[in-house]
Amino acid sequence: MSNVLRITITALLLATSLAAAQIPLRDPLTEAEADQLRELAQEPEKRLKLLCKFAQSRMLAAEQLRGDPKLAQGRGEQLHGLIEDVMLLVKELDRNVDMFAEQRMDIRKPMKAVIEAETAIHLKLRALKETSQADAAAQQEARAYQFVLEDAIETVETALDNARSVLEDQQHEVQAAKDREKSAKTEKKK
Repeated sequence: MSNVLRITITALLLATSLAAAQIPLRDPLTEAEADQLRELAQEPEKRLKLLCKFAQSRMLAAEQLRGDPKLAQGRGEQLHGLIEDVMLLVKELDRNVDMFAEQRMDIRKPMKAVIEAETAIHLKLRALKETSQADAAAQQEARAYQFVLEDAIETVETALDNARSVLEDQQHEVQAAKDREKSAKTEKKK
């Protein structure tokens, strides 16, 4: 009987753990932003640039919040939410990059904007990390967001590496196609 009880308890704990792992993070988009993205589902250039804009606006809000002494009350928790939003938006941006690349869409032009945006976000997140260690008050406040900040920095680094790789792959593909076309024209002339 005790083995059955142990197995039952283990199964319940496992089921509870799996259910907890399935709880989605909050949606970083407003309804209006989500509607804008839905409208651009088949327009990669506009969609990627819009996701960049949303992530950058959350980063700007975090910077403004950090710099305003009037908003010190609960600032750590608010920064946590904004940093989490930035991270989730960068993840969504990265998923979109992969999706459009897999569909073999030419996204070279918006990829430059993606790389610029992710680079700027990365620098700002790193600066936030550095300033959060400036003094005792900043360290105390940073306790509310230090783990999500580390995750966000890592997420942006990974997304940035992926964006650079996708851009490089697409540039190589375009060059290879041009070379094949040039070679075919040369063969026809012979």
